[in-house]
Amino acid sequence: MRKTPLKRTAGLKRGGSINPRNKDRRAREFARAYGCEDRVLFVKHGLRCVAPYCYRTTCDNAHIEGGGMGRKAHYTKIVPLCSGLAGHHAQFHELGSKAAFEARHRERDRDFDLDVEAEWTETMWQTCGPEFVEHHRRLAAIETIGPDMEV
Repeated sequence: MRKTPLKRTAGLKRGGSINPRNKDRRAREFARAYGCEDRVLFVKHGLRCVAPYCYRTTCDNAHIEGGGMGRKAHYTKIVPLCSGLAGHHAQFHELGSKAAFEARHRERDRDFDLDVEAEWTETMWQTCGPEFVEHHRRLAAIETIGPDMEV
């Protein structure tokens, strides 16, 4: 084992600036993994799939499958899970697999299946998602402007 530290004979080399992010690829990946910003907002404020009565916080767009190493799956594989440290999204990652999460929640609901919930979320988005988002934006505008003002 070496007892004396290594000596640097040359100074540190500084390269140029950090490479900028590829904006086109980032936009394509967001569209593939989340759909669009309106869909993210719809899932965030929609019904939770595990416990519709759970009102801890807003929901996360939880991907129930992976899309490959370091890659999120397609947006049709998203379910709304409540966020926060004690939320169902954290529990999903803590349990480590879709099967373990489903097994835990089948105690309460025998038919619980995350794939079915993802299909239901996509159907609800196609049916009423854009109207829901528009209504949510109007409510948010009324809250910031005040109830006496017209939007």
